[in-house]
Amino acid sequence: MIFDKFKVFIPIILANLFLFYFLDTKEIILFFFFEILLILSFIYFIKKSEKSSIKKQTDKKENKDLTLSIYESFIDKLDNPIFIIGKDFKIISQNLKSQEIYEDQSSNDISTIIRDYDFIQNLDEYKKNNEFNRFTWSKNLPDRKIFNTEILNFSEFLIIIITDITNQKLIEEKQTIYLDDLTHELKTPLSTIIGYLETIDFNNYTIEENKNFLKIINSKTFEIKNLIDQILKLSETNIANKEILKINIQEILKSTIASYDNLFKKSGISFQIDIESANNKVTSFTSMELEVVINNLLSNALKYTPKGKTVSLKTKITSKNDLSIIIQDQGIGIPQKDLSRLTERFFRVDQSRNNQTGGHGLGLTIANHILSKNGCVLEISSELGKGSIFKFNLKLS
Repeated sequence: MIFDKFKVFIPIILANLFLFYFLDTKEIILFFFFEILLILSFIYFIKKSEKSSIKKQTDKKENKDLTLSIYESFIDKLDNPIFIIGKDFKIISQNLKSQEIYEDQSSNDISTIIRDYDFIQNLDEYKKNNEFNRFTWSKNLPDRKIFNTEILNFSEFLIIIITDITNQKLIEEKQTIYLDDLTHELKTPLSTIIGYLETIDFNNYTIEENKNFLKIINSKTFEIKNLIDQILKLSETNIANKEILKINIQEILKSTIASYDNLFKKSGISFQIDIESANNKVTSFTSMELEVVINNLLSNALKYTPKGKTVSLKTKITSKNDLSIIIQDQGIGIPQKDLSRLTERFFRVDQSRNNQTGGHGLGLTIANHILSKNGCVLEISSELGKGSIFKFNLKLS
């Protein structure tokens, strides 16, 4: 190394030896003096250049360390797992969230830490084309999770930000299913209406036949109206700031029961009522919504209870001094496997029931949503061929 730096002086030394042969002593001393000055200046500039180079490298490292330090202090405040990695994809630093999930993995290759096939495949795509710096990937074990990943490219390192979007995706999937179901629910009666409108023909059908077509059209029109009303009601129950009032439970029950007395009689169903334990009992509940719950549960019992059977509505005080409201029917019952899905939007146990009753599978959804909003739980038990029991407890004021 030292020889390499000073080999430039070899020709000068040889030239000096040649000149010494022709110059006298005085001239040699003077020449030698200037030459030493030249050499010292040269050495000074070499040293200065080396120091400058070392300083630049030191400054560059210090700047890099400072930049990393700033990013590290910032990313620790974020809730997403974040990795700072080198251009070789080895981990330089992690924020606290990533250490919580993946532990401290400094100096390890990122692909050995996140080993899911989806992630590695997308990372390989990024290595080929760094414009591919945003991608979505999923892992299925132990639970299905979906993530968004963004890679930020800096001069000395990369920052990988991982965002869990599982809940967002599930909401989107539910919304898609909801729209598909709603479209289907509207399409069925609309197709019937269009079909019969095209069938009406006073030249080829009798007046009675055409009247029958119009009755079917009228029936399906009201079916659509009922569906829209229920959807609007379901939307109303999502209003979080709806006024909560203190209400007399027995008065609410009596006013709702009154509208069902005749309906049960017309259907040949015995309607038994025992609400004495609700006398003078008060609860806090969202305005005008306890009526909706009772109405939907009684309507459900009316639809699925055959003629000659019994539906009962009774109340009783529980051991916790709550008031329990119980609606029991001797209807067709519900299979055990379907009980947990009864409060899902548009869910019906089978299509034949829908054809017979004209239901859309929203009544129990609305009732359950209102009760949940008021801190109550709708309990459902059933036995095929014997009937069902719907129960919830109200906290008394």
